[in-house]
Amino acid sequence: MPMPRNYQQRRMNYRARNTEQDSDTDDTHSVHSSLSHGASTLFSHDDRSSVSSGPVSVSHALPHRGTGLRFRPENMYPDRFTLADIEVPRGPWVYLACPGSRRKCPHCKVHVSHSDHVVVAVDGACSKNAKDGARSSYGVFWGHNNVLNTAVPVEGENHHTNQVAELRACMRALLDVVHVKSLFEDQGGALSVVVIKSDSEYLVRGVTEWLPKWKRNGWKNSRGLDVANWEHFKAIERLTEDLERQKIIVKFWHVPRRNNRDADAMAKAVLRGVWNRGLGLLPPF
Repeated sequence: MPMPRNYQQRRMNYRARNTEQDSDTDDTHSVHSSLSHGASTLFSHDDRSSVSSGPVSVSHALPHRGTGLRFRPENMYPDRFTLADIEVPRGPWVYLACPGSRRKCPHCKVHVSHSDHVVVAVDGACSKNAKDGARSSYGVFWGHNNVLNTAVPVEGENHHTNQVAELRACMRALLDVVHVKSLFEDQGGALSVVVIKSDSEYLVRGVTEWLPKWKRNGWKNSRGLDVANWEHFKAIERLTEDLERQKIIVKFWHVPRRNNRDADAMAKAVLRGVWNRGLGLLPPF
């Protein structure tokens, strides 16, 4: 499915700024580390300079923390990429496609990807949203048959809502990044970038746009009241900063609901009682 119209419109500026420098990708070059391009090709830390020698240098396409927590693929990928193309599932992980990939592998049907850039999908669900007797749950999807995939009821909350469940899912994903880093390093790899994918505008805009304003106002909203769920947003900020100190870049990606079906299905399966931690979805699906 092509990217929505607003994605295409934003890319007009991209095309005006960038001359395509795509390099050929052969059938055997399906995954590479961005370390082969020098510093991280897609993103940069404050203390990293762009030394990319790769096919498309977009290390400055998104600014660093403070103005660039939002992942905006429309500013990074050529028009031939659909939203689905940006994610490259391989084994138990989902990687970010390389913007310089000219064509999909004819065997795998996916683009070349960066082996140190991963995408994790999060979502929350709530029955009787914000009402008496409400129950909520969340799903965290790292990839098919990934041992870190999580679908659990939300516990320890006095007030159950979809928004709280979505924030808890994000917190869980960020906590698990440390384990992902260790797994990659144990296999001789590295983890440079984690993209949190969510269909929740509340989560993504809350973290990337509204949170700095809330902090300046002492976690008060425009009416002088406490920001709803401020503790969760504060925890997400702390977890993100902890990862950045470990040289892991964290980005937040807002996608349509149809592009977040795995995490959504996991969260809802918990409420329906058809999720087993060891087996995943149980029949009926």
